[in-house]
Amino acid sequence: EKEIDKYDNQIINESNEDEKRIEIEDQLNKLTQKIEKTINLTLGGLENEGIRNVLINYSKQLEEHLHFDEAVYVIFPIDAFDVLVEVNDNFDKIFTFNYKKNRLYERTISFSNLAGTIVEMIIAQNHEVMLDFTDSVLDIKDIITNTSYKQIGINSLIAVPLFNNKELYGCAIYLSKTNILNNNSLMTNLKVASKFLEGKLINLYYEDNIRTLKTLNNTLGTHLNTGIFYYNLDTKNVILSNKLQEFFGLENRRISLEEFEDFIVPDDKSVRDGIKIKFENVEDYNVEYRVHVDGREYLINEIVYPYISKDGILKFFYGVINILEDAIEIDNEIFKRLTLADFETEFLEILNKAKDLEYKANFLKFRVKMLDEYSANIQVKIYDYVYSKLQKELTPKTYYLDNNEFVAIIEDVDSKTLEKQVKLLLDEFDKGLIENNNHAIFEVKVGVVRFPLDTYNLKEVVEFCNIALDSKERYQPFNEKIHKLYIKKRSISACVSEHITKNQIELLYSPLLHNNDISGYLINYNINGLEDSSNVTTYIDEELLISLERLVFTTLINSFRKPLLNKVYLKLSSKTIMHLVEEKIFSKKDINTYRSIVIIIEDANCMVVEELINYEFGIIINYDSLTSINLETLLNNKFIRGVVLNRELEKTIYDFFKLLNYEIITTKDNLKYNKTKL
Repeated sequence: EKEIDKYDNQIINESNEDEKRIEIEDQLNKLTQKIEKTINLTLGGLENEGIRNVLINYSKQLEEHLHFDEAVYVIFPIDAFDVLVEVNDNFDKIFTFNYKKNRLYERTISFSNLAGTIVEMIIAQNHEVMLDFTDSVLDIKDIITNTSYKQIGINSLIAVPLFNNKELYGCAIYLSKTNILNNNSLMTNLKVASKFLEGKLINLYYEDNIRTLKTLNNTLGTHLNTGIFYYNLDTKNVILSNKLQEFFGLENRRISLEEFEDFIVPDDKSVRDGIKIKFENVEDYNVEYRVHVDGREYLINEIVYPYISKDGILKFFYGVINILEDAIEIDNEIFKRLTLADFETEFLEILNKAKDLEYKANFLKFRVKMLDEYSANIQVKIYDYVYSKLQKELTPKTYYLDNNEFVAIIEDVDSKTLEKQVKLLLDEFDKGLIENNNHAIFEVKVGVVRFPLDTYNLKEVVEFCNIALDSKERYQPFNEKIHKLYIKKRSISACVSEHITKNQIELLYSPLLHNNDISGYLINYNINGLEDSSNVTTYIDEELLISLERLVFTTLINSFRKPLLNKVYLKLSSKTIMHLVEEKIFSKKDINTYRSIVIIIEDANCMVVEELINYEFGIIINYDSLTSINLETLLNNKFIRGVVLNRELEKTIYDFFKLLNYEIITTKDNLKYNKTKL
């Protein structure tokens, strides 16, 4: 009986061991399968480029699978991640990215905000942390709100440190409103996913460093013969190279912008007003001005570019300062660049000269065209070449305007001699410019107005020149056609101004057809006194255009009584959109209304698109301005709905935008291809 009992117990033990083994194997298989799925989802989420896109897609892929409600990614300032630490001034900044409900919120905080947070715990322990707040007495604060996790409804979390060469550079914090994250299996999966994220972020930061260095080397190397400097828009500090520090006789390479501007000759300080506008508009510039250093006066050339990251964020401005030791001397006078301010001063002097009935002058305005295919660096070279040629070979009184156009004033020269002289110069420009073994081809056009032969009103001169430049001729003197067009512009402007004054305008809803069904309405408007208001915007100046489009927009918003069944499409210029942003006309409380509006932008750029996205407008971009939007934005942005096409719809264009699932807005006359499918 003892043997039988012993044998029975042995069988029972073996059976229990088999059940345990099967149970363990089953658990291992489930864990392995979950980890494999985690890896696959993680790799899918990390396929994107750009830190924001990576973090959003990574979080979207994993949030349901690994049961977290939101995530916070924290990045510390690491020298290895920043080739220009001194410029970016990130010593005491911590970058946080908070993922919540398919959105990513980016904030910068200081180290003082870490006290009492899970990040402080990660830094102290240097390994992952899992916490359940259900019955815990721990009072851990959220790094974003600086409020206890219990107060904001978080019941569990898992935090995983991120390392670069064994140095802690950040952490990933996964949060849940339940205690579901108090789970070792989820901890293992989140550690695996975070390890992949750790490597991807390191690669992105290093790629951005390489891109920064390449951009700086390629751009600055072309212009450099004196020194480099950087300007941080946030701190308003200028960081000079050693060579410039030595030139200005400074003890420190880092100085404030005000200290830097103190070196400028008082008469030339107006140049900085134009530069401030360039800073605000995030544009490159090329200016010349004089500085006083050690009792001597120097003419210097400042060439500056904005550095924009791959994510479309302005990081800083960088550029070169060249001392123009080889300045041109004619009659012992140095020719420096004459600006819009100089032109306005000269214009006032001419108003006084015009009191003499014998006084005559020719006004010539030059415009350089066909530059879109060239880089900003090459464009600057071309503008400089044209301006230098005009100043040396036509007249020293040539003025470089803010819009990269030039005005020349030539007195006491007859029309035939002037035309011959200018056309010889235009022929020279037709030969192009050789720059770094590349042949840049461009076109220069000129509009000519004679005073007082063409007009006694000096204030009309520049407007006549602008109209002349819009003609097809490359050399266009004033004629009767230009005068009629000028009268038409004045008449249309007067009609538009009347609406602006009364703050009233009638909107017209033109149906947009898709397969003969109405898919939306294009917003037009009726201008009193005009039979056709469709081309009004081509006849009014920028300031009036902004006022008109602002009135149309506010009238449209005020007309919304209930959501429309179909979308409405509204044309706005980039200048108007930025005006509406700056004047706070766009309001977050109206986002539900904005979701029914699609903005058509004729002159789109990345900055304008980003502003519209913030308010969830749909966006249609003019086909001809697509090159100003980076490909990543076009492919990955759900708010960009399509393009407007002012030309014949070709098969290749149709197929490409069909692949992107874009709308194509065009007239019926342009539907030469595949009409039945549109």
